[in-house]
Amino acid sequence: MLPAITATRRTIGTDIVYEETVDIESTAEDEDGNSETETRSIKVAVQAAEHALPEQAALVLAPVNEENVLLYLDSDWDETMEAVAEAVRSGGGEDALRKIEEVTLLDVSFQRDTIENGIEEVEPNQTVVVSIDAGLFGKAEDLRVVHFLDDGTAELMELIPVEPDDELTGGSDTAVKFWLESTGEEIALPEDSESTDEGVSTDDAASTDEGESTEDGESTDDGESTDEGETTDDAVSTDESATTEDGETTDDGESTEEAASTDDAETTDEGVSTDDAEPVE
Repeated sequence: MLPAITATRRTIGTDIVYEETVDIESTAEDEDGNSETETRSIKVAVQAAEHALPEQAALVLAPVNEENVLLYLDSDWDETMEAVAEAVRSGGGEDALRKIEEVTLLDVSFQRDTIENGIEEVEPNQTVVVSIDAGLFGKAEDLRVVHFLDDGTAELMELIPVEPDDELTGGSDTAVKFWLESTGEEIALPEDSESTDEGVSTDDAASTDEGESTEDGESTDDGESTDEGETTDDAVSTDESATTEDGETTDDGESTEEAASTDDAETTDEGVSTDDAEPVE
């Protein structure tokens, strides 16, 4: 069953920012060997151009775990974790040697509720900027984000520096952001959009090649646009590899699908080594 859709939005200039927060539960043992459940929140924001998504679209986040991973990816949990680790190691440098201690996977998608088809996924038709605020998962410098493509390939995302006055993240020191290319189709513009001299309305910008326009600018029935969207799986991994004052390095790491990993670096399904799902899997 799909999560309930809520529309949380704000604007930056003419761009629209879609925001959502999800709680992630994890179980760990304390010093006495007793199991403890901890709940941590991850916030995802997507900045998109005004007409990059349908007006009713909302950002939806869903945690991905060992029990439901096959609903989002074509690999089991162990294979997914290996894909996250391999993607992080591909970054070279210190990441090639770090051990990922935790990976948190998220399915990150845009959805809308339609009369005809009910809830359906949609995809931005332009490149967007995605930010993941891992909060208690770790600092931004310890986060790595792994994105799962439609073919199951895991790719390490190139992160954009977050400045203190950054409007998308609020300058949070636990947030990372990156560009994400789109595979979505064109979206019809609002009804008040102007028509060209040839009589073809810009409202039909998302029609298929089979759709011809009549002389008065109306599109034929064959020119209906499709709004089938894809889900990304981001994994956020943390590589919490903090150096003590005496020069010793710890290896307390977390990873988040967009998967986020923490080595005390995190990867996000749009995996943060924190689905479209992209390790914060």
